Amino acid sequence: MSISAELEYRYTYEVDVDWFEVLAISHPAWLQVYYIHNAPEQTQLSGFMDGGVRTFDPIQFKLSLPTRDSGGRSDMTIVIGVIGNSIAELLDIALTQPDERIRLRYTSYLYTDTAPLYDPPIEFNITDIDSDEEALSCVARLGDTINRPFPNGRYTVRSFPGLARR
Repeated sequence: MSISAELEYRYTYEVDVDWFEVLAISHPAWLQVYYIHNAPEQTQLSGFMDGGVRTFDPIQFKLSLPTRDSGGRSDMTIVIGVIGNSIAELLDIALTQPDERIRLRYTSYLYTDTAPLYDPPIEFNITDIDSDEEALSCVARLGDTINRPFPNGRYTVRSFPGLARR
């Protein structure tokens, strides 16, 4: 098989790689962080956020990944499937501290690998919440991206001695 035929074969046939997405939803007034994923069964994953092992509950959700609008914002729409009546109680608790936002951390994992694809996870603030007995829908917006250091670290003289003026 020639190189071009092998490349054509590799790029024209379906790749057998599957992944699932995970969310961590938290608020300072809540007693725990809620870990969910869209895989069919409860799963324990490591390496998420602080490296500890977390148990993710199988709750179906759908993400519409961020697109940039004319105002420069990147909004992601999320619909989380049947989660019961406890979500109304959690939202009421979150309303007691309106200055604190509900935070959502997003990443995905390959079924064949236990390392997250985005490390650290992408963090969003949840706004525009609408819920009923069937689903919760919300808009997740990126936090302060202007003041976020790239690549998620600070360039200091201790870390990068070449930055010191002589």
